[in-house]
Amino acid sequence: MVHVFETIQGVWALQRTFSTGAIMQGNAKFSKTDEESLYYYQEEGIVYSVDKSYRAYREYAYSYDTNKIMIHLWNKKDQQKGDLLHTLEFPNYTHICWPINSYSVYNCKQDRYKLHFVLVTPKKLQLDYQVQGPYKNYTIQTLLYKR
Repeated sequence: MVHVFETIQGVWALQRTFSTGAIMQGNAKFSKTDEESLYYYQEEGIVYSVDKSYRAYREYAYSYDTNKIMIHLWNKKDQQKGDLLHTLEFPNYTHICWPINSYSVYNCKQDRYKLHFVLVTPKKLQLDYQVQGPYKNYTIQTLLYKR
């Protein structure tokens, strides 16, 4: 499964659609860190909604362990991975068959974040989030296209 992890490294064009009607366009980058099994992920772009637009920026850490990719918050102060958000498990493929899928759920207090990770091809990654909670009920679809 190292192959999936290595495939995501690099620079990607980002397109995001929110069920609220907003969209985001920008760039994303997975960069190697000093740790062999850790990538620093950053995304930036502009979110456009009906009545306004604003800049958006996020940072995460993606780490790899046998047949798993873990998504963590990025700890800016220490420049290392922080709290674990999602664990994506993959079968031990002998031959890669596209697309490659994995699911994960993260609970934060009363809110639930469901992630469907789809590596459609080596040059297209799709992340679908469904967010539900007492005051939250929306979906986010992110498409990344390798540059």
